[in-house]
Amino acid sequence: MTLFLAMMLTLQQPEVVATVDRSEVELGDDVVLIVRTDAPGSAPTEIEEPELIGFEVRDVNLASTFSATGGAGTRIVTWEYRLRATSRGQGRIGPIRVRVGEVEVEAPMITVDVRAADARAGAAFTPRVRQIVARAPGPDGSDEVIVAVVPSADTIVLGAQLDLVVVAWFPRDVRARLRTRPTLTPPELQGAWTYSQSSALDAVSSREVWGRLYDLFVHRQVVFPLTAGPLEVGPATVSFSLPLRTSILSREIPQEVQSESRWVEVVPQPEAGRPEGFTGVAASGLSFEVLVDSQALALGGGVTIRSTVQGHGNIALWPEPQFRWPRGVRVYPGGTDLQLAPENDLIAGTKTFTYLVVPDSAGTFAIRNPVFPYFDLDTRRYREARAGSVEFVARAGRPSVALRVPPPLLMDAGGEPVLRGLMSRIPLWGWLLLVASPAGLALIGRLVSRSSVRRTERAAPTPASTLERLDRQFRGALERLVPDATVREGHALAEALRAAGVETPVAAHASRLRDRLGQAVYGPDGASDPEELGAEVQEVLNALPGARVLDRPVRGVAAAVAVVLVLGAASASAQEPTAEQLFDARLFGAAADSFALRGAVQPGEAAHWFNLGSALFALGEEDRARLAWVRAARILPRRSEIRDALSLIGPPDANSSGLLWIAPVTAWEAGAVAVVAWVIAWLLMALGARYTRVVLLLTLSTATVAYAAYVSRRYRTPVAVAIAPETPLRSAPYGGATAAVFLDEGMAVRVNDTAGVWLLVTRGMSQGWVLGEEVERL
Repeated sequence: MTLFLAMMLTLQQPEVVATVDRSEVELGDDVVLIVRTDAPGSAPTEIEEPELIGFEVRDVNLASTFSATGGAGTRIVTWEYRLRATSRGQGRIGPIRVRVGEVEVEAPMITVDVRAADARAGAAFTPRVRQIVARAPGPDGSDEVIVAVVPSADTIVLGAQLDLVVVAWFPRDVRARLRTRPTLTPPELQGAWTYSQSSALDAVSSREVWGRLYDLFVHRQVVFPLTAGPLEVGPATVSFSLPLRTSILSREIPQEVQSESRWVEVVPQPEAGRPEGFTGVAASGLSFEVLVDSQALALGGGVTIRSTVQGHGNIALWPEPQFRWPRGVRVYPGGTDLQLAPENDLIAGTKTFTYLVVPDSAGTFAIRNPVFPYFDLDTRRYREARAGSVEFVARAGRPSVALRVPPPLLMDAGGEPVLRGLMSRIPLWGWLLLVASPAGLALIGRLVSRSSVRRTERAAPTPASTLERLDRQFRGALERLVPDATVREGHALAEALRAAGVETPVAAHASRLRDRLGQAVYGPDGASDPEELGAEVQEVLNALPGARVLDRPVRGVAAAVAVVLVLGAASASAQEPTAEQLFDARLFGAAADSFALRGAVQPGEAAHWFNLGSALFALGEEDRARLAWVRAARILPRRSEIRDALSLIGPPDANSSGLLWIAPVTAWEAGAVAVVAWVIAWLLMALGARYTRVVLLLTLSTATVAYAAYVSRRYRTPVAVAIAPETPLRSAPYGGATAAVFLDEGMAVRVNDTAGVWLLVTRGMSQGWVLGEEVERL
């Protein structure tokens, strides 16, 4: 049997097969030719170089395997040729001849169609980008990578869209060596709003120049200049790496190619025909709409009004419309929704502003003919987009609960207690000096005096640069939205601004702009172009919700008008009613809102919290009233009016009493006693008094400090009160979770953690989750 197999292998002739991976390629593309020979035995195998017409060899790889069966074997030899198409037309490969020992075998000729590379630059572009690329300088026939930045126009009007297209020409032999796609560092711009895009370059077309094939890479960037004048477009940098050898383990050498800088002239919007109240908006195809969610409401409720601006332009910086709100309503700005929907390569979309409007009295309220002025980029004229008038009616309805007789308002609390106000103004280093030695009192006095002088000097009108004024306004606007903005940097500040209702692009730009503005004001080199930077800050300020920037003369006029309105409040019949007037008119719901707003602005004013509790008590909301009066009592614990008001509700349960505990002496008062005892003890020691008295005073000082720390810790405990009957303590923060314990209305709980709208609370030995709307936080 073995002899028979050997005879069969001897009679078997070698076989050769040649194949290519593609039968049709573009000029400059690669073709892989694979030649495989199966031959019996172990005779040497050789291949003649194939005849090539229209191709050149770039690389050759050889692989050989041998397998034995019985007493004989078979050798398989594979050659892999990487060929490049060098001329158009029909390319030919072969015939291919292979010699196995003394036998020669042949594979037939292979033909491949080679077509010309597409010379239409931008064939895959949109019409707008294709026109820009057509103006780009083409390759010059060299073997270098060529990079250029092409603007959509050399002159544009302020507010119009500017497209910057980066064009990079790669010679085909250079591109063939790339292992990764080249990346781009976009041009640097100052004084322009940029819509961020990917930094990757996309290959879109090819072109043959002087017999050399080039591949075109393109990147598009959309910007909106913020100031008139020349706009410098910095150089764009294209980065790529080339291997030293064809081996996959070869080290790569990084390469960079830069373009030249370009200048674009930004023409200001015309002065002629500029309407009153124009905010600098430039757009095309702009529409304006105002909608109200309800035409009628009960007095004490509110309606939601949405104004939507739609069109083409720099939507991210469009400011909110200026409405002529009717008298007798309170307006609370809500969130802003931005939706981008580009059309024909133009930035387009909608921006919606939401307001909650609460009438203070019954009647019909209307917003008449709201307008949104803008500069039309199509007609180069100023226009006004008009929305239809909206109306809503507030009707005096019967309250849901019987109104109670509330305690009289607390009018003579005098703001913060004087002691707390004074002690809160002493800095930490002042306390350290005061504790260290009585001599520190004199030093603190001088420092306080100097601080007063500095405050007086700062209050006096002194000439300041525009950037310094804008820096104060900009940081103040950020702190109104994010109270701890000064300690937030970079991405953390942008996240906080987005959480405060600022659109994502405005939040990111404001974060970067704060750092640039600080460097310009406080850095050693200042700003290279302060007017341009100031205009950019002004634009972002206008885009921040509730952060309108007024010039100094306008602020002066506004202050004067405010003084006149305050002085004439008693006699002006159309003046907006105060919280006290609303309370006297038995509009307790509106009065409670006003007192709550005052308490949020001035949390140390006991009168605001007491009056809020009185309004809530009149509405029958005893649990909320108790919390408000507890706040007032913790500021003025020995005030008889507050104690009498708390007695109207009755004492809470034992566990709630511990959480709502009111100290008989405030921490500030205990701290003052500790300071006085400490200073007197040191003075007595310096005067040679008995040590017994000194020790007693020092002991008193230590005890009162410990008491003040205890009160502060108890007051900082997060507490909430159930305001709904049978409030369930759920086992998990979702509505379907089981509840083993239920809270009665008015029960106080300790807040341990939060998860969105859910609170993790503890009641005695029980712990569970409650909805934020089911409890009221202290």
